[in-house]
Amino acid sequence: MRVRFTEPFDYVPTEDPRILVAFSPKGGADGDGAYTVRREAGEAAIAAGKAEDLTFNGADPAKFDHDGDKRPGGAKKKTDAEA
Repeated sequence: MRVRFTEPFDYVPTEDPRILVAFSPKGGADGDGAYTVRREAGEAAIAAGKAEDLTFNGADPAKFDHDGDKRPGGAKKKTDAEA
């Protein structure tokens, strides 16, 4: 998931609460606060109002449903009957 942080955000992964990742709005590869993060971190930051979703750059996610499974991107798994 791609997000841009608008405020500092501390993320603690659910599987290991001993870890804390601090994201900064002045950080990222270009110093613009844009990061590729785990979906859990991105959704938590967006819900807290500290990040904006850049995954589709404002485009309609339905445009990225290439396999017709009503989800953007990726290929849905095929069963033997469908193959």
